[in-house]
Amino acid sequence: MFLTYYSLIITMGKRKKKNKKRGFAVCILVGCDEQAIHIWKVFSETVRKYKTMKLPRKWKHTSEKDMYHFYEDLIDLLRFLMDSGLKSVLLAEPQGSNCTTKFLEHIQKHHRWLIDSKGSKQVVFGQIAGNANELSGVRYLIEQEKTQKIIKRITSEEAYFLIKELEKSINANNPNILVVYGLKEIENLIYEGGKKDNSIAEKVDYLLLTDEFLENHENKNRIYRLKQIAENKGIITKVIFGESPAGKRIDQFGGIICFKMAGYY
Repeated sequence: MFLTYYSLIITMGKRKKKNKKRGFAVCILVGCDEQAIHIWKVFSETVRKYKTMKLPRKWKHTSEKDMYHFYEDLIDLLRFLMDSGLKSVLLAEPQGSNCTTKFLEHIQKHHRWLIDSKGSKQVVFGQIAGNANELSGVRYLIEQEKTQKIIKRITSEEAYFLIKELEKSINANNPNILVVYGLKEIENLIYEGGKKDNSIAEKVDYLLLTDEFLENHENKNRIYRLKQIAENKGIITKVIFGESPAGKRIDQFGGIICFKMAGYY
């Protein structure tokens, strides 16, 4: 898998170019240079550019008013990824820059709901020093032990909040709050009505599974198909690292679980 904790880019250069395996989404990486903000999606097997936001002037010539608007635009760009369930965000700024530090200050002042919601809307941020404007720089950053530890921390925190939501659903005394585990049972639920029937998204919010369940299953294609159809139907799917506390909890249900959040009722 990805990094040392997961397993990724150290081996990327050794792979054949035709191997375009993406893996599963791990976190968002946001980096800034003199006159742009770069957003990357970090997967278990690779990294891909998501968006680049060009700025009309360099950071050092930016007024407080302009910076406010830049950061609001950045949050708008990140919102789709966050709403789709990717809520671990790694911020990278070059030595001597404070662009992402200022971004965190902006969030503290204007968007505290991102960091204080303590539920499924909670976003977890981490910071590193370095350049993330080119793929080579992103690869270098992710290879670093310090970066790996930060990614491990923020993804574990994100998973912790999801497990808290799961526990609420498990303990809720409400027949409308579904908690389904077991591969066959989950397939029956998600495939109900066919590929184009999205009504299942009204019954369940999340499909959680561990990376070990995904990678070690005797029929990986079966699991990837389930994951893809669930996403297509509007269910947020998350792969949780098995060695994390959240992963160990999911393992108690066989490595995969699907549930409706109790907070919706």
